[in-house]
Amino acid sequence: MSISIPSPQISSFANDDVESVNVVNATILAIMIFTVHKLMIQLTITVLF
Repeated sequence: MSISIPSPQISSFANDDVESVNVVNATILAIMIFTVHKLMIQLTITVLF
């Protein structure tokens, strides 16, 4: 994905936005996976015992 932006300032701002969005998405994904994992463990324990 090569996006040619004439002004370097806009380009750096866009890169910062993309990086922060990626960090937020990764954090949300990690929290979701962690929550689902805990729920699955609790469900398994409840079913087994």
